[in-house]
Amino acid sequence: MACVAPTGAPVAQATAHTEPAAAKAISADDPRGEDCGLEVQKVLAVIELDSGQVFWQVFPSAGRAPELEAAKGPVYVAVIDGPWTGPRAQSPLLEASVRTEGTVDVCAVFDGARIIYTEISPAGMNLPLS
Repeated sequence: MACVAPTGAPVAQATAHTEPAAAKAISADDPRGEDCGLEVQKVLAVIELDSGQVFWQVFPSAGRAPELEAAKGPVYVAVIDGPWTGPRAQSPLLEASVRTEGTVDVCAVFDGARIIYTEISPAGMNLPLS
């Protein structure tokens, strides 16, 4: 039973998670890699997460991403060494940005969408080994 505020709006409750991150290494040949343009990227790792909520256990320095928190199934993740060079890389905004040296880009495919998360620090990355 959910707690309900006096106005009738549900109140969020904290839930304790005791299980380890549900992430596993997968083959770079996985067809979801086509969505990330892996044929032209320098890929460091390809993994699958059981859910988007696991993302921060693997990438603790990543910023907030509500779309991942709401993902409804497994998340395909490709860790790219340096900047992602897919079609959006032609954007004048991306070309004009100053890149933080030593960061990685992450391509995530879930719920029929592809999202590129840029300039994630590899500090503390917890990638599963094959």
